[in-house]
Amino acid sequence: MKIIFLLLFLGVNSVHAQTYEAKYEARLKTGNGQLWSGPTTLVFDNISAAFTTDAWPTESALFDVDANNMVWIDPDSEGMKIYTNFNLGVQKYKVSYGSPKPWNFIFTDSIPKINWSMSEGHRTIAGVDALKAVGSFGGRTYTAWFAPTIPSAFGPYRFTGLPGLIVGIESDDGLISYTLSSFNEVSGNDQRILPPVDGKEATLREYEKYVIANLLRAESNSTETTKVTLTNPASDYDIIKDRWTIISDYKRKRGY
Repeated sequence: MKIIFLLLFLGVNSVHAQTYEAKYEARLKTGNGQLWSGPTTLVFDNISAAFTTDAWPTESALFDVDANNMVWIDPDSEGMKIYTNFNLGVQKYKVSYGSPKPWNFIFTDSIPKINWSMSEGHRTIAGVDALKAVGSFGGRTYTAWFAPTIPSAFGPYRFTGLPGLIVGIESDDGLISYTLSSFNEVSGNDQRILPPVDGKEATLREYEKYVIANLLRAESNSTETTKVTLTNPASDYDIIKDRWTIISDYKRKRGY
């Protein structure tokens, strides 16, 4: 019995020592979802992973939020990389909201702890057998499909924590979905599995100071007849609902 267990243990670790690439098709209908939609890539080993949005502009681009709102988007050479390291228990990720030209902010945060509940269900995605789980993250409830035959707790975007690679995930409100399109082993050490560097490292406090400074700069242009101010994005602007409430919170403190 001990010998069999040892062989199984070594077998699992042998799989984990490899590097893999999982491609996903992202379909986001949030306020900035058009930018984050399309082909995405997750590269991972047993310890860390890097997730990128492949179609993110590498040069400044005009982004059509809706028929009445167009904004300039700052480029990113790394596809807005999200880096996850299980040993360190951290995620490093970029944000484009409110970032100054020509770079984006890089935040370091703990890995989100999603309380997954296993559910009855089975699905085959891109030829991979998957089981069903339900969990909540960022103000939304998600149905996830994970592959026990791929012993990795990683997934697209910032989703982690299931006993198998997440090969599909969709929010109950229909605004967020990632679906595996291909899965392959990658030979050798993949240099893509590194933290993002194209941007400026910032704490949330430093970011808040920057956003408030922009607010005050805008409001300084107000006149007796015209009031100039900044507003927060809508609740569903981002994958994480109500993510950027800095401006409204600050205004509330000032009695607005």
